[in-house]
Amino acid sequence: MKVNEIFESFQFEGSRSGTLNVYIRFSGCNRQCSFCDTQHQKYVEMSPQQIVDEVLKKYKAQNVILTGGEPLLQPEYDMVNLIETLKSYNIFIAMESNGDLVDSGKNFNIVQKIDHLTISPKLPKSPDIEIAKRMATEIKIILPDNYNLIDFTKAEKTFIQPEWNNPESLKYCMNFIKEHSNFPFRLSIQTHKYLGIE
Repeated sequence: MKVNEIFESFQFEGSRSGTLNVYIRFSGCNRQCSFCDTQHQKYVEMSPQQIVDEVLKKYKAQNVILTGGEPLLQPEYDMVNLIETLKSYNIFIAMESNGDLVDSGKNFNIVQKIDHLTISPKLPKSPDIEIAKRMATEIKIILPDNYNLIDFTKAEKTFIQPEWNNPESLKYCMNFIKEHSNFPFRLSIQTHKYLGIE
């Protein structure tokens, strides 16, 4: 598995904001977003057991976030092995995905094994909206972008998030939520970046 980094930090986005997590950040993605946190050319190859050993030996958090890049690009067998081994230690497992691949046969099997799925769709191609609504624990949309956001409406599920360090994006998000106050959109801010936390 191509691991960009493993580190412990707080989650400061979406519904799990404030929880302590071990982040397992994978390299590789089918998108090339300008605001991505991952340096995709930087990674070490690790087996699922090596990842588990590092998580258990170095950190105390009982929550793990599989992120990237796109974690569903990692080999299916390895991802299933990693998830099942971590869960055998009663570790809560969340995943952050762009959603493009969650409905494929092999990845559906992976997604069914985790506890929390955040889908953050990216244009110009976004995942099937009905699949995202059905499979995601929450949907996180980074604005401004040309989404038909009303299509993503689902109670307690859709977070609107500005692109980091972009005052106009923040203003756009806040105004959008005000203008659509009859829908259950919620504002999500990358608080960790304002605090200087990874």
